[in-house]
Amino acid sequence: PEFIKKWEEGFHVVYGVRMRRPEPFTLRLARKAFYRLLDTLADEHLPHDAGDFRLVDRRVLDVVTGINDANPYLRGMIAGTGFSQVGVTYDRDKRTAGESKFGFRDLVRLALDAIANHSVVPLKLASVAGIGITILSFLAAAFWFINFFFFGDTWPRGFATLVITVLFLSGMNALFIGIIGEYVGRIYQQVKTRPTAVIQDAVEEKVPLDDTRMRVLNTRVRG
Repeated sequence: PEFIKKWEEGFHVVYGVRMRRPEPFTLRLARKAFYRLLDTLADEHLPHDAGDFRLVDRRVLDVVTGINDANPYLRGMIAGTGFSQVGVTYDRDKRTAGESKFGFRDLVRLALDAIANHSVVPLKLASVAGIGITILSFLAAAFWFINFFFFGDTWPRGFATLVITVLFLSGMNALFIGIIGEYVGRIYQQVKTRPTAVIQDAVEEKVPLDDTRMRVLNTRVRG
């Protein structure tokens, strides 16, 4: 009844937020950390501690069913539509019969699907690493030149050159992989055929046209 009430107030999605669930403390802590990490990495806001238990308006379902995704993360897909959403807190009781068939491996796979479907940040890490390693190689080269010309430090022959060269080439390699990753990320987002924008409400206002505005309009049409 509380979900229906929220829907009648105008919310298109009403999701349940689990305040308490009978499971080990370590697993509960991992869930909380994952939801917050996913919300940080994702392009859109994803609710914390929310499961699949929810009320979804038909307009939202029409948008979701039009998305082509081979490995959908339904919670994030619904949140990404942008419709008005609200959470309702509840305590999840212990299972009355049977055991869950959704094991730890399935949880890890679901987490990877969620991150891969809603974030291209992992692809950007190669670019960040490449820039960082390249900067480190230039700093190492500057440090070696300063020590060699001003303090007369003598390192083993070829050691500094080898280290600086390896750092620089590693940085450039990671940087170019990151550039490829940027294009791969855009291709990945394109093939999902997600709508560029979702119209939630449309308001049509009819304004009478006076003679002056009509003449201007006709002139623009003819022009």
